Amino acid sequence: MTLNASGDDAITGNSTAANGFGLVGTGSGATGGGVAGVSNATNGGYGVYGQAAGTASASAGVMGINTFNAGSGQSSLGVIGVAGTSSLTYYTGGPFAVYGYTVGSTGGSAGVFGVNSFTAGTGQSSIGVVGVAGTTSWTYFTGAAIGVLGSVARSTDYGVIGYNSNTAGGTGIYGQGLTGVFGYSAYARGVFGQTDYNDFSRGQAVLGYASAAGVNVHGVYGVAGTSSWSVPAAPAGVAGYVNSASGIGVWGGNGDTTGGSGVYGSGYYGVYGASAYYTGVYGSSTYASGYGVWGMSSGTAGAGVYGRQTASGYPNTYGVAGHHYWGGVGVGAWSYSGNIFEGYAGDYPDTSTRRLHLTNAGALYVDVGYYTPSALGGVDGRVLAAMMVPENLAEDFGTARLVNGQTTVQIARDFAAVVNLSAGYHVFLTPLDGYCALYVTDKTPTSFTVRAQEGKACQIAFDYRIVAKRQGLENLRMQPVPEVAPSGKVEAPATPPSVDMTTIAGPTQSPPVPRVAIPASRPVQGEEAQP
Repeated sequence: MTLNASGDDAITGNSTAANGFGLVGTGSGATGGGVAGVSNATNGGYGVYGQAAGTASASAGVMGINTFNAGSGQSSLGVIGVAGTSSLTYYTGGPFAVYGYTVGSTGGSAGVFGVNSFTAGTGQSSIGVVGVAGTTSWTYFTGAAIGVLGSVARSTDYGVIGYNSNTAGGTGIYGQGLTGVFGYSAYARGVFGQTDYNDFSRGQAVLGYASAAGVNVHGVYGVAGTSSWSVPAAPAGVAGYVNSASGIGVWGGNGDTTGGSGVYGSGYYGVYGASAYYTGVYGSSTYASGYGVWGMSSGTAGAGVYGRQTASGYPNTYGVAGHHYWGGVGVGAWSYSGNIFEGYAGDYPDTSTRRLHLTNAGALYVDVGYYTPSALGGVDGRVLAAMMVPENLAEDFGTARLVNGQTTVQIARDFAAVVNLSAGYHVFLTPLDGYCALYVTDKTPTSFTVRAQEGKACQIAFDYRIVAKRQGLENLRMQPVPEVAPSGKVEAPATPPSVDMTTIAGPTQSPPVPRVAIPASRPVQGEEAQP
């Protein structure tokens, strides 16, 4: 049967029953449908138009229910909307409550369009389009107006799915408003993103993009464990906030035990941490040879780790402090070929005021002198200065006694092991308990002889001081301060993996401007509802 109408509706159905339907269509064909709507209008129109103005707790302009539980290679769709094409592409293997598909190239194309002018109150709901698949019951939110509601019951099903077949761009589901897309779950994830694309330029499961310029703009902002949050006064690609002593604002994990990074940062500051309470950046490792914090720099004048303390007037503060809680080393320093330690006066990185440095060979150089603070009994501390000599010398002390005017002193073996006694040495004598002119003779690498002058048979004791050149340093005298030689090391140390950074431009087209037609009543055939 074919009905044509040029003015009024061709078919009108009306029901006053509490749960009645104005129009019911049933189809049992393999590819048929219960109700089909086709619009051939070239300047607007609707294939199927649904409008609800009732005050019931759950009213819907268009509602579709499909109780079939789709299996492998099958699909169960509650409401299907197709625009801009006569063919339909859809996913198989699961019920879809609402499925919209469009390939339209002009403005105003919609896969599914529903209007509900009822303003929902407490305990009520106003829904433009309802799709139910795989179940005869459906769940909806009360106290809110909902443009599209999809309801399913199985763990493998989808309430609402958006699909865009264009591989160069486009959006499957687009949301716009104070909150563009809102996801909620009382059980697991509010929003879940997944991608199989393996190109880093577009392979993001979830991408947040904020095109507005300003300090309080964030691509993705995550809040956990609190209903109120603080917004950082700086633009951020990803921002996270918690309000808990054991909470984590932003967390990154990597399960690979051979490499990789849990959190990777790139920029002027790769990772920046700030705290008004305790620690700006905190690192912890339980691995036997791990590092709580690891800093590395490949800059020609940079530093692996830099610490700066800006509190003025507090002398007991530190730019960098190392503390071992038990019996280990507070601060350790290594260098492959350069100086192991250098100390400077003034501001970093000025290297013109070096005051102390320890070379790779173990030589300690001090700009002015060696001093040792010493606390004297009953008075303030005093400074003891070290004597300085032009050569690398070592000395030893002892006491001996003349027997019949002479004695041979054996040089201590531990002292002889660190000096070169074959290169010559000095012996200084001090008579004790009387006076007798003494002199040294018969010096050998193992001993020396002390005698009384003129062969006197003196029996006195004497102190001696022996000074010799250090073993291996015999020819060094007033050496210039050595320059640090370039490292001959070829192999590179273990480094974290580098990440190629490619600038990805934001959307090149402007977001669509919503054009929602809300007619005061049903549109009269031949007239277009104006926004």
